[in-house]
Amino acid sequence: FDAFAEDIRKVQQVAPLLDIAERQQSRAAMIFPFHDRLYRQPAHYLPEGYKGLGFYGAEQRPIDTVWPYHMASINVAELIFRAFGEVDVVDQRALRDDALSGYGAFVLTGTDYMDESDAKAIRSFVEKGGALVCDHVPSHSLSGKALRILDPLFRASPESFYRDVSVARDAFGDGATLLFSHDLQDLYSSSVEQNNLQRRHRIKDTIRAFLHGHGLRPSVRSSHYEIEANLLSTPDTLVLVAVNHAETRQQARLTLFAPALPITCAFDLVTMAP
Repeated sequence: FDAFAEDIRKVQQVAPLLDIAERQQSRAAMIFPFHDRLYRQPAHYLPEGYKGLGFYGAEQRPIDTVWPYHMASINVAELIFRAFGEVDVVDQRALRDDALSGYGAFVLTGTDYMDESDAKAIRSFVEKGGALVCDHVPSHSLSGKALRILDPLFRASPESFYRDVSVARDAFGDGATLLFSHDLQDLYSSSVEQNNLQRRHRIKDTIRAFLHGHGLRPSVRSSHYEIEANLLSTPDTLVLVAVNHAETRQQARLTLFAPALPITCAFDLVTMAP
């Protein structure tokens, strides 16, 4: 506790800076499928070996498929974070209100029901140069009628990806699309559950290569898989935060891409050393 208290006192010295520092908007976003949670609820089930209700800790249930979050694509957010380095979550009801402004990429996953105005916003986003990762083309409007607004974005023939999984790469306007034949939430979750490292890394590498090929980079990226990097900012200062999720001490190189401010000096907020 003494060592912990000493670290807290060190942080307190820079508390005024941290208090005003804000997280920057990511350069990639993913959908929160609000309408599908209402219209396409899955059957409730517990994974084999689990009984009753409740949330399970990481040591018992390190990943999450359907229970207890239902249609929330928790593991897709983890996938994009691991593949790209950052991601925001956008409620699909906000798409019509220009919610994708400022983003270079959007991940449309696990969504079948969509308002026509939201679908038009996604189509316009790609046409104007956005990159779109998708695992299911929404096919129903909120009235239950057929939705075909996004079909022109996915005309390319599929190519083999992994066993029975395929991907299709296409261009539309100034943008590009990457379509997976299977649900990303299930693909990535089952890869982790089954310890299928080949499929797990292939999914991440494919998404990363697609986004990088479109000229997109995160604000900051860590070279180490277990070290998370985030960037906060004030009008005149960037605050780089690194979190080690490994059980032992690790080292990593953190790379900043196109920082919003010119960097003239850098120092450690704990030691105050340059």
